[in-house]
Amino acid sequence: MSVHPLPSIELVLLALSGTALAACASVPKGTAAVDAVSVQGNDAVSGSDIEEKVATTPSPKFLGLFRGLVYDYELYDRGVLQRDLERVERYYRARGFYEAHVRAGRVRYKSDNHVEVTIEVEEGRPVIIREARIDGLSGLAMNDAGAVRAAMERILKKGARFEEDPFLLAEDAMKRALTERGRAWAKVVRRADVDLPAHDARLFFDVQPGPKATFGAIRVEGAGELPEAPVRRALDISQGKPYSTKLLGDAQVAVLDLGTWSSVEIVPDLAEPPPPDAVVPLVVRLHPQKLKSVLLGGGLEIDPIQTEIHLHVGWEHKNLFGGFRHFTVDLKPASTSFPRACPASRSRPRSSRRSGSASSSASRASSRRGRTA
Repeated sequence: MSVHPLPSIELVLLALSGTALAACASVPKGTAAVDAVSVQGNDAVSGSDIEEKVATTPSPKFLGLFRGLVYDYELYDRGVLQRDLERVERYYRARGFYEAHVRAGRVRYKSDNHVEVTIEVEEGRPVIIREARIDGLSGLAMNDAGAVRAAMERILKKGARFEEDPFLLAEDAMKRALTERGRAWAKVVRRADVDLPAHDARLFFDVQPGPKATFGAIRVEGAGELPEAPVRRALDISQGKPYSTKLLGDAQVAVLDLGTWSSVEIVPDLAEPPPPDAVVPLVVRLHPQKLKSVLLGGGLEIDPIQTEIHLHVGWEHKNLFGGFRHFTVDLKPASTSFPRACPASRSRPRSSRRSGSASSSASRASSRRGRTA
């Protein structure tokens, strides 16, 4: 006679079956569950993109197979579906289809309390970008003006479909091209003239560069009892240095790399109107993590070949002896046993082994900054 351990997959299936039976959902009386939502008539816009915009969604399936197990049913609501149809038309306009119409939202009852929903779309002709013009570049250096123009042209292409998101992204990219080159107060105002009968759009950007700026005094908030000097070294920004939002981004990453702060905000103080000297003071807001932490964990692994028990104990200090020195200790003891099938009349002990690992590390946070191209 021999003992055969129950395969792990059978244990998992039994556990899942028990969970499913205990968590069955039902469709409330007088309502209907949504089994499927589909889109018809869409060619340029994918059905999955449209389905993400609507609140009428199919009931989720447990393990991709069973509805009503573990998860509740999604219920059909006529008012919600009507608002969904309006959302779809609005989404199509944002994608450049100003004449798109949702012809119907068909609801087919599969049974008394289960429905399938089909959204029928008529896309129409899209609006095309015929022209994109930038005003206000005449006072800029050739390189700066070229950077602004390139930022727009990377996103907006003549002859492409006019969509709202790229239009907004182009405005942000043009402004960033200026703020990275010292124009802290730069503004970009966008406008679109859409000719619906001709199905074309003419885009206009009014650039207001503002003065060239330099960095001013830096105030650090939230350091508490921790020293500010490592933070200021990591920032690597001095008064009088030419202003750049790229430098601000690099500085934020460098301070986070010290490993002591959960979040870092660098806020430029942009007074309106700009002062005559165009100096921009900075406020650095720090949110520290817990300096000391203890890690406790463990696990149990059982299979037909072996049984393993392991623990994980650790301790970390993120400012040991000051200067943001990190010190960690990790202990990972483990015990593994190998069960054997034995005759009924004889008994043999399991073979086992114990293992583990221990490690410690200490490091000092570096203020060197990783630059990106």
